[in-house]
Amino acid sequence: MARPLWAEKKLLTLEILLFILFVLAFKLVLGWKAALILTAVVLVHEFGHIWAMHHFKLGLKAFLFIPMAGAVVVPAADKYPSENADGWVSLMGPIWGFGSALLALGLWRLTGAGIFHEAAFFAALINVFNLDLLFPLDGGRLMRCFTHMLAPSNGLIVFSILNLISLAPIVLAGWLTIQAIKDPGISRILIWISLGSLVLMVGIVIFGAYTELRDRMLLIWYETTLPEEKKVILEQRINTDPTGKLREKLFLAAASYRRAEEIKLSGKQFVFLLLAYLATLTGLVILIVKFFRVW
Repeated sequence: MARPLWAEKKLLTLEILLFILFVLAFKLVLGWKAALILTAVVLVHEFGHIWAMHHFKLGLKAFLFIPMAGAVVVPAADKYPSENADGWVSLMGPIWGFGSALLALGLWRLTGAGIFHEAAFFAALINVFNLDLLFPLDGGRLMRCFTHMLAPSNGLIVFSILNLISLAPIVLAGWLTIQAIKDPGISRILIWISLGSLVLMVGIVIFGAYTELRDRMLLIWYETTLPEEKKVILEQRINTDPTGKLREKLFLAAASYRRAEEIKLSGKQFVFLLLAYLATLTGLVILIVKFFRVW
């Protein structure tokens, strides 16, 4: 029986190495107890994504931990069968994370053990961060599915505005890192780990936003070819295109446009996903507020 993609020898070695580095990095900064709690919280979150991937028959290609940042799971399928599948895969991580926070809180009330109280707090904090609208965080992926319901040009505008607004957590992380550099009492190792994680996060966000914006621009370009009077001009240009690049671009755009129209969310799917997002976000925020004893 063939090994699944994520268990292939080289990839599995990388996954184990990154997992060890993930645990050790948090152990170095916060101690063993916090490291184990954070690892458990991240695992539950990612297993939520994996469960949804298997539910939609996407399979699992890789499960990679990112030291001091989190983890990422990569589906085996090249494309999601629908925006509905993409939305639920994105949302299921925070939903499972919310469930783990509630479970840990219940165990704390039953046993009084502080480790469960800390686990509930970390689970709530990490998962509410993941619901931020910044692509490619989970909330950002979900909002991307929502904006795909709009016309390409309108979706591009809304998507860009949401991402700009949602830069706040990364700006805050950058400011905290600068403050840490100024403080001589903070470990240099902690600063370098935080800085490396921040750079990695910014890189992921830039790459994710670039690929999404590139695809949307392609759809907008194709949409401009739809009016009848422009079709004739475009066909004339294709016929005189010596390299065929324009033809190739047009075929790619047409395929992308058709796929976008075929897999976009229906009104009912949009309502269910939005309600699930708002309920999960509200529950996590209430938990965090209670932890800080605001009420």
